[in-house]
Amino acid sequence: MIDGYGWWGIFGRMILPLCLPIAATIAIIAFLRFWNDFSFALVFMNSQALKTLPLSLSLFSDGFGTDYSLTMGAMAVAVIPTIGAYLLLQEQIMRGMIAGAVKG
Repeated sequence: MIDGYGWWGIFGRMILPLCLPIAATIAIIAFLRFWNDFSFALVFMNSQALKTLPLSLSLFSDGFGTDYSLTMGAMAVAVIPTIGAYLLLQEQIMRGMIAGAVKG
């Protein structure tokens, strides 16, 4: 085998480091998708305690009006984890996005 490694050594020392940026990008994008999920929670969640953040934000408006100041304040607080995740992991995101774009 290559340099005396077995199958697990090849995977751990060659394949896994090459796949880490891609796996990190997929994990971050999946986190953001499920963090902002509205329709699944609207259909399947019955309990108030289990509601997702976007579904809870929809409670600020009803059929007759919307309290925009309260809604915007709640949205500003709700977006903080998403921005924090991006700022912490922006290098991994960019590395994963350009991993397939390099020619050669």
